[in-house]
Amino acid sequence: MKSQLLIRQLKEIFAGEGELPLRALLNSAQGGSPALVSGVERLLDKIDAAYGSYAGMLHWQGVLSGDAFSDWNLSRGQIESGRQWKRLLGYEPTDFDNSISQWQKLVHPDDLRELQSRIAAHAQSKEQFFQAECRLKARDSQWRWLMIRGVVTGRKTMVKSLACWCCIAISVM
Repeated sequence: MKSQLLIRQLKEIFAGEGELPLRALLNSAQGGSPALVSGVERLLDKIDAAYGSYAGMLHWQGVLSGDAFSDWNLSRGQIESGRQWKRLLGYEPTDFDNSISQWQKLVHPDDLRELQSRIAAHAQSKEQFFQAECRLKARDSQWRWLMIRGVVTGRKTMVKSLACWCCIAISVM
């Protein structure tokens, strides 16, 4: 598997071990259900290819629009792809971690509450998408106005919470 997103999802499903337990299950099922195993393997290949196409599309859309796109896992508090927003602010990809909390530390204090409420309202299905203007601190310590737009791309109801994934577009204003 080439897609880091698929690898991460398999790790979530198989308690951090990723692809190995899945391959073991498929190998054990091979004798009794070869058609099922073959179908699952083909499906995984198609998912892997689709995720690769998605990543390529986001890359070229970002190049053409000047926007930075990323996927946010709201339940885990992680920015799982698209680190170009760091470059928009003059940072290197390794300057700090990829957590949403780290990202929020860069948001101007006067803008943070409004941004958080718009994301929360959208995640709870009250709005079709969210959009907010806010200032983020650049590497040179200057505040940069950015337009943040996002949409929930997946929801999963869990025991006492809602897990959400968002696709976020960030534009310099």
